[in-house]
Amino acid sequence: MCKKKRTGENGIKFNDKGEKSMKDTNSTTENITTKEENVMNEELLKIKEQLIDDIKSWYEDSYMIIRDMEQSNYEKPWIISEARKLTANARGGDDKRDANCTAIMEGIIRYIEAQPEEFFENVEIPWNWDDMVELLYHKFYSNADFELIEFSSRKEEFIEWLSKCADIDMLEFGNEVESEEKLELKDELLDAYENEEEEYFEKAWYDEWICVDELYDHVNEDIYRFGLYKG
Repeated sequence: MCKKKRTGENGIKFNDKGEKSMKDTNSTTENITTKEENVMNEELLKIKEQLIDDIKSWYEDSYMIIRDMEQSNYEKPWIISEARKLTANARGGDDKRDANCTAIMEGIIRYIEAQPEEFFENVEIPWNWDDMVELLYHKFYSNADFELIEFSSRKEEFIEWLSKCADIDMLEFGNEVESEEKLELKDELLDAYENEEEEYFEKAWYDEWICVDELYDHVNEDIYRFGLYKG
């Protein structure tokens, strides 16, 4: 005759010896835990995917936003400085440094893609442009692996242009200044630029594609600033 298994309170079953049978309870607990882990992993995966999409969007808009910040003398200059580094000091898609900007972006994305789900438990998706700069620069930039093409600095490029290519008649040292004195003043102007910090030459008006007339306008403003205008 087949003996019935006893069932106690809370649905706990007993075997023929009166021992609790916990197999079903354990199985249920394991299933619940597995489902919770799967939900958590899915949420972390969504954070990972959203972060990568947001980074791509940030890089698409970065050139225009950095330029606007520079021209408006943005109140957080360190954000501009960090954003410049994240974009390899490139100024647009036509800038040869854009290849380095792409390399940095791809290196950061590769680093993020290689991280396990639990890495994203402490990652918050930035809600504004500045916060994305801080996250990219302080959390990912130094950890990402990328190779950059070596270019001469913008300071070197600008000084070479002024030394070899600039039309001296476009440099406004004063109406009464003779040609020989202009050459001497140009040398003083070059010396003054040599003493400027590299950061100065990363400003937007030194873009390679900028209007040449505008470039001369800025140089002539510097002639006044350096005290080289002779009236």
